[in-house]
Amino acid sequence: MVIKTCAILCFSVAGSLLTACGGSSDSASTSTPEGDGDPLNTAGTMFNGTWMQSCRAADPGEADTLYTVSTITVSGGSASTRTLYYTDPDCQTPDIPTEYLMTRSLAYPGGTTTTPQGLATHVDTQLESVLVDGQPPGAEFQSFLDSSDSYSVEYDLGLVAGGTLYFGSEDDELLDGSSAAKRPVTIDTVDTYLLQ
Repeated sequence: MVIKTCAILCFSVAGSLLTACGGSSDSASTSTPEGDGDPLNTAGTMFNGTWMQSCRAADPGEADTLYTVSTITVSGGSASTRTLYYTDPDCQTPDIPTEYLMTRSLAYPGGTTTTPQGLATHVDTQLESVLVDGQPPGAEFQSFLDSSDSYSVEYDLGLVAGGTLYFGSEDDELLDGSSAAKRPVTIDTVDTYLLQ
């Protein structure tokens, strides 16, 4: 359960939105300072919609990895991520538990970062709730969420280009999104989502 839990939290981005578990990125970037924010969330409207990541390995480096299909639905200041877990690489045989639904609040503080993929918007996310197969998390999973800073604000990047949603890369341990000063400066080009 803990391995699966870690994989789930890696997908929250962007998860989480959802934070990506790694991937490749280009290193050339520049940032603009954050302003007073965007109280009307107009910067976030470019992210509105439903975005999907097709069947993929949850942890490609592990022989006994699970496989996921993830959908992110963004509407202004909120996002929900639905991740379905499967035991096979074709995403046909559901795992138990199967569905994880995470709801996040979103804020757009006004800054941007220029990346080789385009101008990325600064997006701050905070996990609000988690459901596992439609139920609140069990005590062990909830304890893990509480002890792993899962409910802390994550400082990320968001970019939409050509019908694809990108998030900040976590390749640099010093830029892990744990504060505005540690916001990623590159885009993850592997863990992407397609507009549906």
